[in-house]
Amino acid sequence: MKKRVLIASVFSGDTISSMVVKLSPTDLILVFERNLDSMKDKDAETKKKAISDIKQKFEKIINIDFLKVESLYDVHEVTKQIVKKIDEIEDAEIILNISEGRKPVAFGMSFAGYLRSEKVSAIYYLIKETDQLLRMPFLKFSVNETQKDILKELAKKPLETSLLKEKINKSKSVFYQYLKDLQADGYILIEENLISITDLGRIMIL
Repeated sequence: MKKRVLIASVFSGDTISSMVVKLSPTDLILVFERNLDSMKDKDAETKKKAISDIKQKFEKIINIDFLKVESLYDVHEVTKQIVKKIDEIEDAEIILNISEGRKPVAFGMSFAGYLRSEKVSAIYYLIKETDQLLRMPFLKFSVNETQKDILKELAKKPLETSLLKEKINKSKSVFYQYLKDLQADGYILIEENLISITDLGRIMIL
């Protein structure tokens, strides 16, 4: 039987329990910060209790694994780690639950779903008031191969326009149009004559 993998950010655990019942996954991957065990604040204690409760409730019927991210506020890093985890999963239906936890984690998980839409079957948000699943739309990111090459060069270090132009084998008009489009979409920053990549730009080349 094909696996059904639910990847979920964690806070109270309520939506996760509900989704496990509704979606019957064979595997559950919980996403939380790497240093959670050493944290003592109220939110951390809520998460630790939620993880303990989920394990106690479901570990005998589904496989439970953990994905520990360095920071809940680094959207690029969260996206990168979720993408890596998705790439490791073979022959499975993958579902993302973005209902719990910090908003940057939800953004990172959503971006990962968009970037790996050929492997992710659905991104869900659970409406707590009605206990209904809200299926989120898949957005389409569009950069062509040359624009991706530009982003890869800028991911190494910021460059002056003239140096970047030398690395990209396109006519002047095409090159500047690509820069204009990348800037408009929020993938690069152009300050005076120096071009740098944004976190969203880094996500586009994962």
